[in-house]
Amino acid sequence: MKTKLDTAHIRDVKIKDMRIFLLILILGIIFHIGFANFKVDGESMESTYEKGERLLVNKIVYKFSPPELGDVIVFYDPKDDTVLVKRIIALPKDIVEIIEGVIFVNGVPLLDEYSSGLIGVLLVNAEGKPYINWKTGELVYEYSNLSKQYLREDEYYAIGDNRTASWFGIVKEENIIGIIVD
Repeated sequence: MKTKLDTAHIRDVKIKDMRIFLLILILGIIFHIGFANFKVDGESMESTYEKGERLLVNKIVYKFSPPELGDVIVFYDPKDDTVLVKRIIALPKDIVEIIEGVIFVNGVPLLDEYSSGLIGVLLVNAEGKPYINWKTGELVYEYSNLSKQYLREDEYYAIGDNRTASWFGIVKEENIIGIIVD
């Protein structure tokens, strides 16, 4: 009788081990399908994320709810065949305009914590040295202007947090991969 009990006990342990293995396998598959690793490449998100920093991307969240203002998203840029990370500053049906480096959303200046710097390009001479205003001693920028952009039902406007070193624009919903998990 003792042998039968030992055999039954071994069978129970194997079944429990198999259940644990299957659970780990299923969780691994869900994690692999639902999340991705992303490495920051560039300065456009500086102050929030540094170049080379690894980020976790939730690829499932937008299957259940739409992106929101302020979400930091990872998306595919079909024009340059790259994957980028930027912050959503305008939602579908919003109107975005940039006047002398100031972003306006629906006619109101965007005043988030990243808008302290105007959007523009640092002017440099032929030697690559920046121009300096001889009266003030400050660097000289050429500030950006953008005519009104009317976002469609499936479009968002995204830009990096480092507004002096970032640019993007309209992102189609179908190109959004996911949201950064903090």
